Amino acid sequence: MLQTTSPIPLQLDEFFLNRLNIEWRNPPDDGEYRRTSVKVHVSYDLAQHTEIPHAYQMTLLVKGEDVVEKAENVGYKFETIIVGRYRIENAKSPDLESRLSRLNGVSLLYSTLRGMLSNVTGSFEFGKVTLPSINPQAIVEQVESAKLPKAKSDSDDAFVVAEAAAPKQD
Repeated sequence: MLQTTSPIPLQLDEFFLNRLNIEWRNPPDDGEYRRTSVKVHVSYDLAQHTEIPHAYQMTLLVKGEDVVEKAENVGYKFETIIVGRYRIENAKSPDLESRLSRLNGVSLLYSTLRGMLSNVTGSFEFGKVTLPSINPQAIVEQVESAKLPKAKSDSDDAFVVAEAAAPKQD
């Protein structure tokens, strides 16, 4: 039996999907085309509960598409929103709680979504999509800096945060 000496700081109470749009775009009939990577954009909104101390809700938006050799607008294109509700317990300071609410929220929800998307697309004729590994700290830094007035961009708060090679096709 696993025993811990200190409490786990984040308790995920629930999560659910608000959006799961997946589209397969066929390549032209002429030539050989190969999925080479998956390009991903990640953003989030975080809200703290007004009545329950240390309770948060994160809405994580993940958009992406296949990068296909010798073709554009081919392969998978997806847009997903996953929502998680969780509590931060026993943080040593408000700054630490704020950091944990973002880093752990992104990490937990992205990894949950990664498995869901892989499972769903695994039943498509064209094989599964495996989201690339991410650096949650880099995502948090990008999202939070975009919220600053001087850093606001026209990119609708979505960032290219990762690109990974597509799995080999048989």
